[in-house]
Amino acid sequence: MPLITLTSDLKSLPYGSDRPGGGSSGLPYVVSPMPDLPPNPQIPYSQAYTNDEFANFLDFYDANKATLDFPIRGGNVQINGGAGAFTTAAGRIDRSRIQAFLQDKQRGSIFLLKQAGLQLTNPNTQVASVLGVGNLIESTRVYNPSGISTLEQVSSQGTGVHFRRHGSVPLYTNLAELTYEDIVKKNNDIATNRLAILATAKLGSQSPIYFTGAGNAIRYGISTINNQILNYQGGPGSTYGIGSTIIKRATNTNTGRTYNMVAFTYDTLMNQEVPTGIDIAHPPLQDFRDKINQQAGNKQFLMSGDYGNAAIQTRLKTGNPGARFNRVNYTEINTVAQDKLNMQGLFYYDTQYSPWSVLQENLETPPDDMIKFVFECLSNDEPGGAIAIFFRSFMTSFTDNNQAELSSFKYLGRGETFRVYQGADRSINFGFKIVAFSREEMRPLYRKLNHLVSQVYPDYSPISKYMRGSIVKLTIGDYLYRVPGFIENVNITIDNNTSWEIVLDNIDSDKDMRQLPHVIDVNCSFKPIHDRLPRRETRENPFVPFIADDNTGYLNSDIPRFDTKDQTDKRELSEQLQREVFGTQRDINGNPIITSPPPNPSNFGDPQRTLNATGVEGGILYENNSMQAAYPGAFTQGSNGAIILNPVQPLFPPSPTLQLNK
Repeated sequence: MPLITLTSDLKSLPYGSDRPGGGSSGLPYVVSPMPDLPPNPQIPYSQAYTNDEFANFLDFYDANKATLDFPIRGGNVQINGGAGAFTTAAGRIDRSRIQAFLQDKQRGSIFLLKQAGLQLTNPNTQVASVLGVGNLIESTRVYNPSGISTLEQVSSQGTGVHFRRHGSVPLYTNLAELTYEDIVKKNNDIATNRLAILATAKLGSQSPIYFTGAGNAIRYGISTINNQILNYQGGPGSTYGIGSTIIKRATNTNTGRTYNMVAFTYDTLMNQEVPTGIDIAHPPLQDFRDKINQQAGNKQFLMSGDYGNAAIQTRLKTGNPGARFNRVNYTEINTVAQDKLNMQGLFYYDTQYSPWSVLQENLETPPDDMIKFVFECLSNDEPGGAIAIFFRSFMTSFTDNNQAELSSFKYLGRGETFRVYQGADRSINFGFKIVAFSREEMRPLYRKLNHLVSQVYPDYSPISKYMRGSIVKLTIGDYLYRVPGFIENVNITIDNNTSWEIVLDNIDSDKDMRQLPHVIDVNCSFKPIHDRLPRRETRENPFVPFIADDNTGYLNSDIPRFDTKDQTDKRELSEQLQREVFGTQRDINGNPIITSPPPNPSNFGDPQRTLNATGVEGGILYENNSMQAAYPGAFTQGSNGAIILNPVQPLFPPSPTLQLNK
């Protein structure tokens, strides 16, 4: 049999006995009636049914018959008789449910106690006190244990009315002297303002107990203990309002106490003068070093500086995009915001002068940078001429790769690899950002970037029409100083997070703009052409400029030599041997020949003989046994008594420059 035909018709099914082991929980707290049609459809529900328990539900049904649940929940607004605020039929239903929950002696009582305890954990602030309690506790830390504020808010939910959760009575109007703003406006002197009392008690020289406003200090939770700032009952440091909140300080900041001799005292901080009559668009900067020197009796603990002229915006002409500007029209130009180096366009000059010196010579206030960063594009048609490209040195990467070139080969029957030195190569890779800080910088920046990109493309002679490459001198600080070379590639990357110029009004105010990004990442590869012979540094050639070659010899210095006595003797002997052997005769095989007459005890050990075996002057004899002992295998005795230098055996293996070649 279908359920719909049962006698209950699904409307009289019993409920309850929902607890384990029997018993009823009493839930739900409020039971809503079935929205049956009244006996007479012309009569409202509330008149057809006289049960007061269902009145709110019946009103809700009546309201929704003719109205929507929008924009006010329940379709209509009524006056809440209890608090004088607005309510709705749905709000009254919700209130009856929540009120039944709060009246539950087990669940509701525990909930209300928790809310009161949580309210006590609010911090102590300068607000109005609870009515009738005096100065003992602030209204922001009180919750009415009856839950009346919560019930009034539930009843008015959806009407735009907001009751304060805290306080002893529910209030929704902004009455005077209830908020922090209202209280501080009327208590803004040294005796009543909380911040002023804190400064006096913790930074001033007076005792935290005996000063103007000491009574209010206790009310506001300001501690009378030196190593504490705040100490009061309740607050965030408590558990449901039980316990205290204590905020300590790291050090005792009594008057005159400083961390060192070049720091402000707290009296100096408290008595800072506020500049008056200043230009808000260009506020002056105070030099703290002057203040420190004054508090130290004008002793020069710190050297003062001129912040105005030494500031980066003034010294380097970087511009100040955040400076205030009373713009009336969008097309007005804010010159204070402009980066003058970005605004500097291309210019042609004589390369006997540096490009930055040309700017200083031709501009009244030339821009500068933290480090020099410029491309000098040399002319192929006019020797000595170049076009300079200045960018702001927002460097993102830099690598200088110096690599030797070695060819490898192997001998039959040998496992190791032999190498022959072929030369060296150098490649420099660097990256930088181009950033436009104002709309006026867009065109000159992209003009310079376009000229840089063109350096990898061919240049055609106006006479022969032949293709030519482009030589560029690169300067990056003093690491690379006007180094000539070729730009191998210029890679441009646009980050997805970069904003673009959108040119909304391309007919009127934006007609001089284009849709281009404001920030660009540029990466370049540069092949230098050294204008000096690149070679290895030695003692004889102590400086070969690869880095910081600014024509001042910054890295040029002799390389000192430190030898032991044994090394000194061998070196002197080797140098003597080279001087004498390189001037001797050679045999038919090209070997140096050292000749000698028969040994003579009177001149034994004399390194020089004036006559050789053939009577030719200049022959050299080495008969000293110590010489042969020092270089075993380096000499052989000829049949005619000549000492022949063995070309296979090196004289001084640790130094290849001392080997004698054929």
